[in-house]
Order: sequence, then C-alpha cells, then structure tokens
Amino acid sequence: MCRLMCYASKDNESFSELIGPKISQFVDLSSVHKDGWGIAKLKNNEIQLQKNPSPAIDDSLFNNLLVEKDSQTALLHFRWATTGMEISESNTHPFVYQENAFIHNGSIENYLDLKNYIKPEYLENLEGGTDSEIYFYYLLSKIDANKPDFGLKDALNFLVSLDITGQNKYSSLNAMLIFRNYLIVISLYHQDRIPMKFKDFPDYYELRYKIDGNRFICASSSWDQTGWELLNNMQFAILDLETLQISKFNI
Repeated sequence: MCRLMCYASKDNESFSELIGPKISQFVDLSSVHKDGWGIAKLKNNEIQLQKNPSPAIDDSLFNNLLVEKDSQTALLHFRWATTGMEISESNTHPFVYQENAFIHNGSIENYLDLKNYIKPEYLENLEGGTDSEIYFYYLLSKIDANKPDFGLKDALNFLVSLDITGQNKYSSLNAMLIFRNYLIVISLYHQDRIPMKFKDFPDYYELRYKIDGNRFICASSSWDQTGWELLNNMQFAILDLETLQISKFNI
C-alpha cells in the first residue's frame, strides 16, 4: 500500500510551497510507507524522474526535490510494498513511458492476466515485477485510442467486473496519472479491504483535493487535510493541464 500526491499549476511550484508546514506530516507517512519514494515532474513536455527504494524521510535527495520550485505538474509516491513484491528501484513508483507517468496505491490479484489486454509496445517496456506497472500499461492501452474519459471508464468498469466475478480482485485501484495534456486521479477501492495495519483508519484509501486559484493539489489521507474536498469512491477526475479545468466522472 502507498501514499500518493500530485499537483498542477499555471506556474512552477514545489510540493513544500504548495502544502506549507503540513508537508512534514505527509513526509512522516514514509516512516511506515518506507519501501521507496519517487517524484516525476513534467517539464517542457518531458518527464524528469527521480526515485529510490529507501525511506523518503531519511533521504537528502528527496528533501531537496521537495522544495525545488521547478515544475507545473508533478507526482509523488511513497511505497509500502505488497507482500512478495521485491523492494527495488525497478519496482519503485512512478512508472514512466515517454511523456506519461503513473503512481498507484493498492494491490491487484491475478494481475498478470492483464497482460492479455496490453499493447505489445508497452509490454516491451516492462522493467519491474509489480501489479502497479502492469496496471499502468493496461490503462495506457485502453486510453491511447480514445478520449481519456471514455477510455478510463471502459478500462475501470472492466476491472470492476472482473472483481465482481472473482477473476481479478483488487484492494484499491487508486492512481494518479500524467497523460499527455492531462492529470488524472482515480478513486476506486474496497473499504473492507483496508490493510490490517490501518483497520482503525477508515479513511485510509480516501483521496482529497484542493483548488487554490490556479493550483490543483490532490493527496492520500492520514494527515491534516482540513478544508480539502473528497473525491468519492468510484470516481475519477481529469484535469486539463492547459486550462486547469477539472471534470469528474462516475465509474
């Protein structure tokens, strides 16, 4: 299980400046979600990626990247590895393909079956051995030839149908994705499949966002997000990076 954060702005920003002093509360979550950290920044239509399979809270490079005010769009991820998944750089989020970047919180059973729905050019790019990376390329394959809203709804409804029939169960498909000129946030999880370690935290899978002028910020729970708006379970949001207009869709 993992913690996620993203932002989009008209101007160059940093995670630290956008969140303010409460950013330390979010970073503290990496003391539990300690199996790696990663930051992907979109600059001049290219993704710049930094990641390390170590706790963010102890990493000087991470702390430096957190305060750099140098990107209008970025993803941040703290990993807590699913049992049996190797802790390695290749398994550390974000996953990147060209100008697209992806982070995920959750676990997917029988995820290798999804390879049957992934385009060959994406399969050739697989580097690690996680369900999350497979999920990323599955989504890309589905939304490549469609508008993001149609492609995502089709992709996610299919995964829900597999879960209902027991063919491919998931705990959470929560994700954040930089796709072309869009920032996408997916909120899709099972409330009754919260990890045992967090059973006393019913908001564990919740994603909340804040729109502050020309700035959009979204993040996982377990820290003070007073005043932030909930993205409901079974919803996804698409933010146009040119206009910063947000559209929400039910799954």
